[in-house]
Amino acid sequence: MKVFITGVSSFFASILKNSLENTEIIPIKSKTNRDSDSMDFDKTFLNLIDEDSYIIHAAWNMSNRKVANSKKINVEGTLDFFFSLDKKFHNQFIFVSSVGASKYAQSTYGKHKQEVEEIILANKGMVLKCGLLIDENNPYEYGFFSNLYKLAKKAPIIPNFSGNKAIYQVTRINDIKKAFKEITTIKESKVYESFDQSSYSFKDLVQGLMNLDKKVVNFPWFIGYFVSKFFEIIKIDFAVKSDSLLGIREMQKRFKHEKN
Repeated sequence: MKVFITGVSSFFASILKNSLENTEIIPIKSKTNRDSDSMDFDKTFLNLIDEDSYIIHAAWNMSNRKVANSKKINVEGTLDFFFSLDKKFHNQFIFVSSVGASKYAQSTYGKHKQEVEEIILANKGMVLKCGLLIDENNPYEYGFFSNLYKLAKKAPIIPNFSGNKAIYQVTRINDIKKAFKEITTIKESKVYESFDQSSYSFKDLVQGLMNLDKKVVNFPWFIGYFVSKFFEIIKIDFAVKSDSLLGIREMQKRFKHEKN
């Protein structure tokens, strides 16, 4: 089986390579990069596709969270790519989304992922929904857990802006294996969940899943958000993006809504 993938340098793509056996993973070459104001791909890979192949769209510009820019790059770029394909390939197209994509989304990331999800599904494509990605073979090398680990090494405490509720979900290698097995068996246009059904609080992630001997100190959400916004204005990196904190806020509200 051949799997063609955009965003081949992404953390998701690296986990996918460890997840799928007897599969040839072929990069779809990008004509743009993370500094571009658009998203475009080389379509010559289409000559290699057969009926047992899949196209995975994992590319997403995470560095630009401004609404207009993300809309042009991520939403329009993804949909332009999808609709440039012959309709016969739509039911072989898998859009990599997130648990942060929902009707409750407040963050630009969550809203735009949800917008793309709806259009892909309405046109016979598939959606693979992931949580926080972790590669158990190398857990602190990339992604959210890498950033958290680096912060833990430097800081005497770990600040928590998400409260004590279990609002986080995690995607491991086996979760992707199971989801992809379901995709290749069912082959239907739907959302395929690729995450652990258990939920974690932030403290669970730090002291349980990561086994870090660090004190977790709760701070009000709005403090993290406004500090993050301030550092973005003066162009200094902060550990958490303001848009990510909006995503946390949205998960808190979703948790409360689902419990009620």
